[in-house]
This record gives sequence, C-alpha cells and structure tokens, in this order.
Amino acid sequence: MYKQFKWAVFTAATAIVAPEPALAADLYSPPPAVIAVEPAVSWTGIYLGGSVGGAGSASATNTPLRTGKNARFNGSGSEGLIGGGFVGFNYQLSPQVVFGLQGDYFVPDLEATFGKEILPEKPGPKDAAGGALTRKPLRPQRGKPDRTESIRDLWSVSARAGWLPSESTMIYVLGGYSNADLKLKLSAGKGHTAIDGYHVGTGIETKLTDSLSARVEYRYVHLSGEKKFDGRTATFEPAIHMGTFGLAWTFTMF
Repeated sequence: MYKQFKWAVFTAATAIVAPEPALAADLYSPPPAVIAVEPAVSWTGIYLGGSVGGAGSASATNTPLRTGKNARFNGSGSEGLIGGGFVGFNYQLSPQVVFGLQGDYFVPDLEATFGKEILPEKPGPKDAAGGALTRKPLRPQRGKPDRTESIRDLWSVSARAGWLPSESTMIYVLGGYSNADLKLKLSAGKGHTAIDGYHVGTGIETKLTDSLSARVEYRYVHLSGEKKFDGRTATFEPAIHMGTFGLAWTFTMF
C-alpha cells in the first residue's frame, strides 16, 4: 500500500513537472531585431550643376609707369555678372553631417577702369620757423578709358562641410584654392598673368527632388600675383565678392 502511494505521488509530480519546458518554450519570445533606419533623402553621391549671379571686385594694384615711377591704384573695382559650372562629391557621414569636395569654373564679367596716383611725394617749401621740409603729394591724374584690369577664367577647388537642420536642407561652409587669369592694359604694357589665392564662403542647399537641388551661395575670393614689364614688376591684389544661385543634379550612390 505504501509503495503504491509513493508511485502515485511520483507519477503526479512527473505529470506536473514534465510540461514545464514546453510551457517555457511557449512563453519565450526573442527580442525584436534592431533595424537601421536609413534617411529618406540621401546626400551621398556625385553631383554636377551650374550657377549664375553677380560679383564685385576691388583691387590694390602697384604698376610701373613709362616715366620710371610707380602708380598705385587702390580700391579700383568693378561689378558685373558671373556664371559657371561645378562638379563634386558628397558623403553623408550621419543623419545631420555631410562632407564633400567640389571643383568649379566661373566666367566673371569684371573689368576695372581706373586713374593713377603717383606714390612718391613732391617736396614742398621748407617751414619758415624750423626749417623742416614739408612734403606735398602729387595730385591724382585722371586715368584714360583704355587703362583696364579684367578678371577672366576663375576656377576653384573647395572642401565643403554641411549641417542638416532637416533631411532635405543643408547649411554649409566651404573654402579652398582659387586661380584666375588677369588681363591687363596698363601704362607699362599689355598682357595676361595668372593670379591665385584662397576663397571662403557659405550657403544653403535644399533638395527639390531626390536628385535635383537648389542652392544660394556667398563667396569671398582673395587673389594676388605679379607681372614684369621690361624688367619692372607690377603687383596685383584683387578681392572679389560673389553671390550666386545654382542648380545641381546628384547621382545617388547609396
């Protein structure tokens, strides 16, 4: 009787314990898989486009005259239209950060006509009281219409860094190297010379579609160079302010 009782207890316990693994398996559910959410709009890819706008320049020029003296043109400048094209590559590092490289070429319509100011000062009469020598500058002379300095063929290589306040809009800064062809028609002679320097700028770009974007940009370009005329050196240092509107087409890679 006692053995039958123990067997009955053992059988009941086995019946209770045995279903537990199956029950535990039924109650267990694996954690949900982590799925990376890709941005709806991607900025990564190669792009190309064009831009148009306006530009203004001011130049500090020091050039020899046929008389053997130097002429200085300070603040001589011009305003005009500017247009060109660009190509570049963007990489979206995170949902809000974009880095890239860009090359562009512009054709500016900037031609300055200026007067001349002789650098050496003309000695004046001695001061009657102390005998000190006073100096009187020469009067500026009006420049001839054919005395010009024209900026042509401006090209640049830039690095860009952008921040995305929204997935389709980027605020960016850029900077890099610039080079231009300077066409000269001066008292010392005529010719061309290459001038180079740097540029910095900022802009905002927004996606109109997945591939098409529009941008507005401001850029400051500072250039310098020199040219020899019959053994005498003329120096040039123009500064250019540019404002442009452009359209770009991106070939998305990811």
